[in-house]
Amino acid sequence: MPYNQIMGIINMRQQQKLSWLRHYVEQFKGMNVITNITMV
Repeated sequence: MPYNQIMGIINMRQQQKLSWLRHYVEQFKGMNVITNITMV
């Protein structure tokens, strides 16, 4: 397997992790907003 192909696969995995993390953070922010509204 060529080096470029291996790096491509690793990059794809990293991208998936990052998008998952970003999605999780967005959800968390949304939850915080809801909590802040109910606290007031």
